[in-house]
Amino acid sequence: MKTAALRWLLVLLVAALATAAATATPRVLRGMASFHVQQVEVTGARYLSPQEAVAATGITPTSSVFDDFTLWRSALLRHPLVLDVTVYRRLPFTVVLAVTETTPVAFARLPELQPVDARGRLLDLDPTRIPLDLPLLTLPAARRAGSSLADPAALRALRALGRVAELEPALFRIASEVTPLPEGVQMVLREPAGARLLLPDQPDPKALRLLRLTLADVQAGPPDTARTGGPPRLRRIDARYREQIVVALTPNQSR
Repeated sequence: MKTAALRWLLVLLVAALATAAATATPRVLRGMASFHVQQVEVTGARYLSPQEAVAATGITPTSSVFDDFTLWRSALLRHPLVLDVTVYRRLPFTVVLAVTETTPVAFARLPELQPVDARGRLLDLDPTRIPLDLPLLTLPAARRAGSSLADPAALRALRALGRVAELEPALFRIASEVTPLPEGVQMVLREPAGARLLLPDQPDPKALRLLRLTLADVQAGPPDTARTGGPPRLRRIDARYREQIVVALTPNQSR
């Protein structure tokens, strides 16, 4: 009986010592110069420069790879370009920042043109470093509140445009303007020039896919276009109705 009790006491003592050692080890290692951060790798960033990312975290040459990553991560998440970030160490002296960026989806006129993402956040991007080809958000007067747009109609349009960019990037690439409507959102296309796509506020993948296929079918035209003077010109595709796409065409007058 005494032997069993002593055995359990020994096990508990060893476990307590192991826990104490594990808790104390990072604190001890943080004080060692050989584990000071000498290199920071930034992955997943296109718009955010590595220098900006490191500066935002607050990492310095006296930081240790055994420091608490929570503070660095929280600081970097406050940057407008960052949606998420994972921080991990690579011994002996490297910290890796795996960044998930937000994506600019439009230019807003404030009155100068400024890129914004699908959340309406204003992005401070250098166009000389990364050229941007984005549709223009057209509003009588866009309003801002701090680092974001404040107009509810603008935010609706940007959310819808963000869905298009995510689900049907080919459609997004040919958009020249986006405008909020009383019901839904309007996209004006560059190809075919001036054609309008009318979308619901929250376009789903099926509706956007059907919209893309309809656009391709209209652009291909009927098989007898040589006799009729070419395919009719697309004026509007309305995808705001459930399970239905409405196409409006203008006859070709080239002949």
